[in-house]
Amino acid sequence: AVALSADLLRELVEQDAATRGIEPSEVLRQELGVEEEPDRFWRTVEDNLRAGRVRLIFLADRLHPDLVRIIEFLNGQMRDTEVLGIELPRYTGEGQHVIYVPQVVGRTMVAVDTKGGSTNGRKRWTRDTMLDFARNVCSPDELAFVQRLLDHVTACGFRFAWGVGATPGVTGRYLVDGVDTPLWNVVIGAEPGKGKFYFSLPDFARGHPGPRLTAYAAAVGQIGGLADQVRQSEAGGWKSYPRLSLAEAAAVQDRVLAAVETARSDGTVA
Repeated sequence: AVALSADLLRELVEQDAATRGIEPSEVLRQELGVEEEPDRFWRTVEDNLRAGRVRLIFLADRLHPDLVRIIEFLNGQMRDTEVLGIELPRYTGEGQHVIYVPQVVGRTMVAVDTKGGSTNGRKRWTRDTMLDFARNVCSPDELAFVQRLLDHVTACGFRFAWGVGATPGVTGRYLVDGVDTPLWNVVIGAEPGKGKFYFSLPDFARGHPGPRLTAYAAAVGQIGGLADQVRQSEAGGWKSYPRLSLAEAAAVQDRVLAAVETARSDGTVA
């Protein structure tokens, strides 16, 4: 049953990749920051499932206090399994803008002590650990570009989604028209020249169809080498992610940030 569960997860990833028109390994890199060989990754998944190293999530707009106490108790008692609750209340502002503000419950000091500070045996990258890694494999221009991207998200007052792979990966998320939206993804390669930068057009298309998507896609298409990729993504129903090597993106970083600003703005191409 454990092997079947791992196989089922792999099948779902492969179906998603087929829908997007990309390789399954690209899905793993983009969504999880996984740089290792896919077969090795899925063997790790199977091993973790067999050992009970998993994360259980209770998701609701509001969690009942009794359920919160159960989550905290289980998370404090179970060494290898992380049990968390996520409250996702919805707030409506002026102009019917909707904002979801997630709040994680269950990470008590007892739980941290029980698990020895680990995250189910996998490293979740941070800004500091990512930049430390990048200094060993990135050129000065690439490193400066990554720092600029991170600073941009911070200056905009929003958040990151950090990867947990063998090499660092991070997605820059912004508040676009009141919606938490991924706009780009960076994967630091395991060796020099392997880093990648992705524009998150598929994610943007799901949340912002219409003029905003048209403007963002046009801005991305103006960047050298990406016009064909944007056309292919549009022709395929916005399933693929236009991408550049990290070195290529660093060389045109002003255009990259201009495209991001277009996505955040009222839809005017920068």
